[in-house]
Amino acid sequence: MKKIILNKIFLLIVILLPLQINAETIITNSVSVSANSSNGVNTAHVKTIHNGEVVEDTTITTTSPINHHSEYEDSSVKIQTNTNTDNEEAKLEKLNSLIKELLIILAHYEKLLAQ
Repeated sequence: MKKIILNKIFLLIVILLPLQINAETIITNSVSVSANSSNGVNTAHVKTIHNGEVVEDTTITTTSPINHHSEYEDSSVKIQTNTNTDNEEAKLEKLNSLIKELLIILAHYEKLLAQ
C-alpha cells in the first residue's frame, strides 16, 4: 500500500513539475567582400558561405563604378550583400549594414535578458 502511494506521489510530481528542454541551432555564415580601385579599374569580389556551402562567389572588374547587390535565402536565413566602389557611398552602406546587424544583436540580447 505504501509503495502504491509513493508511486502515485512520484507520478504527480513528474506530471506537475515543468521540464525545461533546451534546443540549439548553429548556423555558420561567412560573407567576404572586397573592393579595389587602381588605375581607373574597379574590382569587387563577393564570396558568401552558408553552413560550409559556397552560395555565391562573384568577381566583377570594370572601369565603371561597381554597385553590386545580391541576396541568398533559405528556410533559416536571409543574406544580403551590397558592394560599391564609390568610396563615400560604400562607407555609408557599410555603416547602415552595421547598424542593422547591431539592432539584430540587441534584439537577441533583449530576448535573452527577458528569459
